[in-house]
Amino acid sequence: MKQQGISKLDLKRQNRMQILKLLKQQGPTSRIDIATTLELTRAAVTIIINEMIEQGIVNEIGEQKNPNKKPTRGRKKILVDINHNYKFAMGIMADNEQVSIGLTTLEGAVLDKRSLFFNDDTTFNQIIDFMRDGMEEIKDYNCLDESRILGIGFTVTSDACDRLMLNIDSEGFFDYSIIKNEFDKFTSLPILFDNAISTLASANIDFNKEKSMIPHNAVMLYYGNSLYLAIIQGNDPLRVPDRDINLIEKIRIGGDGATAKDLITPNAIVARIREVYSDTNTPILYESTIGNVADVKIEDICISYDRGEAAVLQVVDEICEDMLTLINNIMCIVNPDKIIIHGMVGEYKYLYDLLLKSLDKHDKLKDRIIHSCVGKNLEFLSGCSLAIRELFFTRGGFDI
Repeated sequence: MKQQGISKLDLKRQNRMQILKLLKQQGPTSRIDIATTLELTRAAVTIIINEMIEQGIVNEIGEQKNPNKKPTRGRKKILVDINHNYKFAMGIMADNEQVSIGLTTLEGAVLDKRSLFFNDDTTFNQIIDFMRDGMEEIKDYNCLDESRILGIGFTVTSDACDRLMLNIDSEGFFDYSIIKNEFDKFTSLPILFDNAISTLASANIDFNKEKSMIPHNAVMLYYGNSLYLAIIQGNDPLRVPDRDINLIEKIRIGGDGATAKDLITPNAIVARIREVYSDTNTPILYESTIGNVADVKIEDICISYDRGEAAVLQVVDEICEDMLTLINNIMCIVNPDKIIIHGMVGEYKYLYDLLLKSLDKHDKLKDRIIHSCVGKNLEFLSGCSLAIRELFFTRGGFDI
């Protein structure tokens, strides 16, 4: 007769997963408080915690102290926490500009990183060689063998598909089979694949140092020449087909039916500034580009904007209003607790600063917009988040 129901191993894994997730969310916690919160028996929690201590997954970190209470007699609560150096995660992210590799602890502390910036001649084989050599360099530099690494999280944006030889399957998801075959040639580590936008959203939840700022429900708007949107519900990204994750850029926000991609992407900004470009209308910009409108770049616009060139200021103000229109549309459709803006750093930071200044007249949005905690140079954290979630927390710390 076939046995039904959950196995003892599955139950044990599930209980360990719940405990580890609780420690991740709340930090150091006593066995008693774990049992109360998760509605498990104290005996069961004690057995599981002691086992994970023996395996090096969690540590006892001392007595719980309450400075507002007088010392009491009796046994003190001993706090336990995740051993964030138990194992390490390797993350890789590729977009249309670069591929980056990084190594982190289980709480996302960056130990090492490498980047390869693409040019028109960068080939698929060169990217594979970089990832293979970069992974080996990172392992050697940090004196790690593969037994100390959970696995690899590989994430990619849709505008890098052609460069990485990824196809879209019949259900609208990336087919990673070609690149997986390449990884299998040089590593035996577990490797997971996913869309970079969803996993960047996860990384913003997992690695935000300000715990009070972590929303339960949020959206992440990825800003660049491609616009993407990820929806986070209950601290997990909502899974949608990869081919649909950039639909946000097709939303009409202009009175003439112009889309978000037409109006607010860096390429669109350059095009809009070029429309007002002249020696009399934009003299600062004209001088910095030696009178050649084709040479106008984002960095030139930043200089002109910082120096207060009126025509440029007017266009940038209009762009900011268009961004607010898009964000307001997102609010009306999703109504998130927070909107995380990813990508407005470096040469685009002035747009984010202007966006914040404009929020004084938009009370509904004022307290909901926050900047991504993942910088452009740390986007490999999307892969680390994927690996840590799936290979550590979901498995309850088990290796298999």
